[in-house]
Amino acid sequence: MSTLSVVVSVYNEESVIRKFHETVLPVLQELPCDFELLYVNDGSVDSTEVILNELAASEERVKVIHFSRNFGHEAAMIAGIDYATGDYIVCMDADLQHPPEKLRDIYQAFLEDNEIVLMVRNSNKDAGLFKNITSSAFYALLNWLGNDKFVRNVSDFFGMNRLVADLFRREYREKRRYLRGYIQHIGFRKKILSYEAAPRYAGESKYNVKRLMNVFVIAIVNFSKNLVRAGFAFAGLALVISLVFAIYSVVLYCRIHVWSGIGVLASVISFFFALQFVLMGIMGEYIGAILSETNRRPIYIVRDTRHIEKSVK
Repeated sequence: MSTLSVVVSVYNEESVIRKFHETVLPVLQELPCDFELLYVNDGSVDSTEVILNELAASEERVKVIHFSRNFGHEAAMIAGIDYATGDYIVCMDADLQHPPEKLRDIYQAFLEDNEIVLMVRNSNKDAGLFKNITSSAFYALLNWLGNDKFVRNVSDFFGMNRLVADLFRREYREKRRYLRGYIQHIGFRKKILSYEAAPRYAGESKYNVKRLMNVFVIAIVNFSKNLVRAGFAFAGLALVISLVFAIYSVVLYCRIHVWSGIGVLASVISFFFALQFVLMGIMGEYIGAILSETNRRPIYIVRDTRHIEKSVK
């Protein structure tokens, strides 16, 4: 009999984790397969750790990984994939915006010989106008600037079989990751399913504008070299603007025999300084990504576990 591993990233979810557990466990028990429910506690500072240990004590198939500190949502998903033992692995969040009942459809998609299952969010009842606009702009810019084309509104709710999971364990070990991009980038047979994101049961979203911008920058740096190459485009633009100002000055002198220098000079200098700072910022992001990889620091550090037998190197 096959085994389904459900990886759940958890960070300060004391108000919702019991409700999630009560909702997802009956769904897993109905599936015609064995299962393990793997919670990854991403350094929570509330009572989440205590609750997870209690849940693990009540059911042997409930497993828990506790990080030494907060390493981020993507690091938690990577850890879950590393430690999962199932033939199929599904990553999801604990806030109940990823409907647990969709696990039935995901498992059926695996039985249809799909190797990856992507979950596309049709709508988000908690998202306001600003968040919907920024989300649409995120994918539009990513597809415009990136070298790969990504399905819009693919979420951190996705599944993979063991073949794909082993590939993630061996190869995709970047310190700055964009898993939603990787899962689309690597190929394999995919099935796309849709879902409606329910309102959060409790608590607040951990993704603010700053964190979303950080995700966007990481995605662009990982999947596009176009920003570096944009330096050539900026250089061409600067040359055109310089020629325009030079022609303007010559025409002005031919008409009134006066050189107009200060205003034009100030505009040109400001423009070139702006271009320099833009290019320095772009190069800084890529250099920072290189530095992050060469430091060889761990993606995550496990402090404690429950019902985990194997170790991951």
